[in-house]
Order: sequence, then C-alpha cells, then structure tokens
Amino acid sequence: MKSGDVIMALKCPKCGAELILKNGRYGPFWACPNYPECKYIENVEIYNKSSTCPRCGNLLRLRHGIYGDFWSCSNYPKCRYTEDVEPSGSKSDRCPRCGSLLLIKNSMKHGLIYGCSKYPACKYFRKP
Repeated sequence: MKSGDVIMALKCPKCGAELILKNGRYGPFWACPNYPECKYIENVEIYNKSSTCPRCGNLLRLRHGIYGDFWSCSNYPKCRYTEDVEPSGSKSDRCPRCGSLLLIKNSMKHGLIYGCSKYPACKYFRKP
C-alpha cells in the first residue's frame, strides 16, 4: 500500500481486507490491497444527491460517454432518463454578443476556435 492511498470502510468480499481507492487509466476505482493474490476491483460511482430522476425518483449517476459526461438514472435500464452535466461557464467562457456558452470547435478554415453554442443564430467566434 502506498502513502497516498485512501482507505474506506468497504471490505473486500473475497478476502475481507479494507478496499483502497486507486486511480487508473479509466478513472478512480476501489481495489483490494492484497493484489496479486486477490484481484477484486469495484468501480467508483458518483451520484447527484441534489437532484433526482423526474420520471422515477431515483438518484442520478454520473456516466462517461463518447460525447462527454452526463447524468443518467441509477435505475438504468428500466428508466433511460439522461441529462447533460451543467458546465461551469465563467464570464470569460460566455459569448459577448448573446451571453451563451462558448464551445471549442475545430474549423477547417481557422483551426481551433471558440464558437458560440447558439450557432447558427449567433455566429460569434474567436481564436484561443
């Protein structure tokens, strides 16, 4: 066990040792400290306790998809409700014309640009 490992009161179901929080290529996970004898691992699940699913009332769980992070119902696959993760959006990340968020886009003509999320209604863009 390393000095930076976080220990929780979760027990390994295979050997009974306390699980430690590790960081891997795909994000954080709980692992048994008795590796390689015991190879038990468990995903870290993040729930939004401030909002619930409007369809069934369960907690929303943070998931990672090909288009970025999103909240989904923890009762999946019975309930398929999803919503976008609200971006932080400081004032420097806002469009000066309409006030909506600026997104990083790849333009063939200009390369990487910050473009308004209300495009085509607002055609504002700038280079980073």
